[in-house]
Amino acid sequence: VYPYRTASEGLKWLSLGLLFVLAAHVFADPTLRRAFGRALVWFLFVVCVFGLIQNFTSTGLLYWTIPVTLGRIFGPFVNANHFTILLELVIPTAALLVVRAGEQRLIYAGVLMILIAAVVVCASRMGIVLVAVETALVLGFLALKRRHPKETRARRVGIAATAVVLMAAVVGLVFTNRGVAVRFEEEQPYQVRWTVAQATWKLFLARPWTGYGAGTFDQVYPSANPVDTGLFWSHAHNDPLQFAMEWGVIGPAALLWILWLLWRGRWTQDQWLRAVLPVTVVLIHSWVDFPLQIPAVAAAWLLVLAMLPAAGKPESASAAPPLSAGQP
Repeated sequence: VYPYRTASEGLKWLSLGLLFVLAAHVFADPTLRRAFGRALVWFLFVVCVFGLIQNFTSTGLLYWTIPVTLGRIFGPFVNANHFTILLELVIPTAALLVVRAGEQRLIYAGVLMILIAAVVVCASRMGIVLVAVETALVLGFLALKRRHPKETRARRVGIAATAVVLMAAVVGLVFTNRGVAVRFEEEQPYQVRWTVAQATWKLFLARPWTGYGAGTFDQVYPSANPVDTGLFWSHAHNDPLQFAMEWGVIGPAALLWILWLLWRGRWTQDQWLRAVLPVTVVLIHSWVDFPLQIPAVAAAWLLVLAMLPAAGKPESASAAPPLSAGQP
């Protein structure tokens, strides 16, 4: 439909694919893999601090100088929802560091609290729910799993207490922040997006095998829009559907293939919690937003995913035994 747009989008995904391949080779070294995980946590912590300062000192101005008329800014993002999705990729690693960082445990507890505070301030409903679930799963799993004899009951109680405090903090931040609470009180928050999703599905059914071409959603969607709301829709706010409409069946098939590879793998406990969980959570979030259409978010998602292909080997003699999807 629009050859130039399709060629540009194809080049973008080719570049992202090359990034994934390069990262997979680099992350074959477990030391680099662990270092990258920590570096990503600290990088996003710094962005969170900057974003929180900007949020409370700037009145809708990006970098205190650039006015943004649409969207909710946070840090360098003009759409705070997309920054929330980046945080979904690192919060499981941050939670693991709180439990395992030894003398630095309190430092990482503070880092995790700042990350969670940023999620709440960004006011993404799905993001808040998914981050709460991620944190509960990581800390709950670590508190309940079988321990070596030398592991004390106090440590397990400490993990459980950390989980309770963090969940209480999330709930408290949500319901004391009126702007966030109002968003949760909406009766039909996804009514308009559901209309867009229905129209996108009809477009897919019209050309299921070839699609309309990558990057053409905003050009094609107006022809199927049943109601003119006066809004410009650059994306479908549903990545699987948009991939299906633009790429044909190959789009959602690629996402299903990635999910199949993720959940059939025999990963170690750390790999499940640090990579499989956040990658899956972002895919869930992509059903109500468009994270994989944003190059920075898609690149970060692929980098976390790239930590898995070379991860079948134990990282050390004391590495946790592999788990499959059916094991406790």
